Amino acid sequence: MAAGDGTADLAEAQGAYSTDENGLSSINGLSSVNGLSSINGLSSVNGLMTSFDGRLNVKYLVKCALPAGHQLKKQDQFGVWNTFDGAMGMGTGWENGACDKNCQEGISACMMAHVNTAGVHIPLWMVSPAANVGWGTSGSYPNREGTYFGNIFPSNPKAYYCNGPNYATSAA
Repeated sequence: MAAGDGTADLAEAQGAYSTDENGLSSINGLSSVNGLSSINGLSSVNGLMTSFDGRLNVKYLVKCALPAGHQLKKQDQFGVWNTFDGAMGMGTGWENGACDKNCQEGISACMMAHVNTAGVHIPLWMVSPAANVGWGTSGSYPNREGTYFGNIFPSNPKAYYCNGPNYATSAA
């Protein structure tokens, strides 16, 4: 998954892209949660649902994995229900427990793109060969800052980042 650059084109006019905001401070702990490869692995007893940071990870996990219109409802350790909305649809197999390597890598790239260790929400322009995200450039997001790939699901996660040609260029 990469950030778009350049000027507006036909893809932008047709809506073949996705905008979002980041704000995930880390993805620590995702790979250590037994059963992360499906919704059922998100435990309310000893897993991600037991802390604010864990629930924030779930928020971005669901946002990346499920398409718009799909939701996940899970209880925390106190029995409080939390609703998480899908948006990107990068790993639809995750919803039914059939998240293969391609599914995991799509979700992983999306999650890594959302990491912002400053904890400040910054608008993103995301592109992907995945049809549900699309490909295109935008004059509003002229700096291609990075590309993310790997797989954060296994017990030995691999997360990679390549700086884009304008990674250190201010948008302001």
